[in-house]
Amino acid sequence: MSTKQQLIDSAKAYCSNQNISLSTLGKAAVNDGKAITRLIKGADIQSKNMDEICKVIGVEITLQKKSLNLDSSHG
Repeated sequence: MSTKQQLIDSAKAYCSNQNISLSTLGKAAVNDGKAITRLIKGADIQSKNMDEICKVIGVEITLQKKSLNLDSSHG
């Protein structure tokens, strides 16, 4: 399973367990209610945003830059 899919699956499970929406999680983690939905649709994610989402949902995911198409050049 790819790192990206691990993050998506973990986010979905967290939201289900906490009875919150993906947009609520995105807003809480990275101040972007559409971040996780965009990730599901194939968008890239910055490593700092992945770290923040992981921190909120309480998981550690090994970073695989190729599978995430990480873009660390933007702040």
